Amino acid sequence: MRYDVKFGNIRFAHLKGTRYGMVYKSLVESKRLYSVDKEASCARLRKALEALLDELFVITGTLKMKQQSLLANLHILKEAIPEKLRIYEGEDIFIEMHNIRVHGNNGAHHNSRGTKDIDKATHASWIAAKKICGWVETFERNYDEYKNPRKK
Repeated sequence: MRYDVKFGNIRFAHLKGTRYGMVYKSLVESKRLYSVDKEASCARLRKALEALLDELFVITGTLKMKQQSLLANLHILKEAIPEKLRIYEGEDIFIEMHNIRVHGNNGAHHNSRGTKDIDKATHASWIAAKKICGWVETFERNYDEYKNPRKK
């Protein structure tokens, strides 16, 4: 089966010039790498995820809890962000973050122990990135409203 990422359907320009500038730069680089080296594209999406998590730690006030492991950081932030704020398009956005982590790890640490469908992995990673970019567009405002509810 042929997988093709439709970049025209993936919005991430809204991240440029914001606190998510490093995320944006990594996404641009991943897009550039897509036609050259899909494993490297997946690894770069993982870097974009790491940059996003750095910002989420700041927003949630949990920076002191940050660890070296991406997996550990995903678990910490999943606990820090209420479930209702993690839901995007009916699913927990952390599922998509884990998809990028796994495919990014595979792309960065290629081994010959098993065959993997890099086209499928890259496609799945970009679908995950699309959802994450949509989610992040409103997350900060939603989190602020959650932490500081307006009195009526």
